[in-house]
Amino acid sequence: LGLEQSAIDVLEKTRMAKGKNYGPGKAANSGGVTVSGLEMAQNSTSTT
Repeated sequence: LGLEQSAIDVLEKTRMAKGKNYGPGKAANSGGVTVSGLEMAQNSTSTT
């Protein structure tokens, strides 16, 4: 998920101007994917 220097410069300018951080979509979504995997594992071992 590396970025070229020009992309880093754009993100840094936005962060400084608006006080917001941006990240690549794949990295930002990885937490949701991880939790979904944990939920699936939990559901497969539960009994009703």
